[in-house]
Amino acid sequence: MYIAASKADLKANIDTLEKCTAAVHQWLLHNGLQLNPSKSEVIQFTAGRGREQVDNISLLQVSDAAIQPSPTIKTLGVTLDRLPTRG
Repeated sequence: MYIAASKADLKANIDTLEKCTAAVHQWLLHNGLQLNPSKSEVIQFTAGRGREQVDNISLLQVSDAAIQPSPTIKTLGVTLDRLPTRG
């Protein structure tokens, strides 16, 4: 899942994202599937021009698990890095 937020509405958007993950978890359970929160990953990207203006997310609640954001995540063989490369 992805959510765009500014510093002013970050808390409200994190709450919305957590509610969405809970709804997905419930939908999966209702349809005989299961979400594994321990395999969930969180990464926070910020625009270069506003990097200093955004608070870092400390935790994201995914069902019963509190997930700390990672500096990098790998999905489908692609590594996503929250820090821009400098060349």
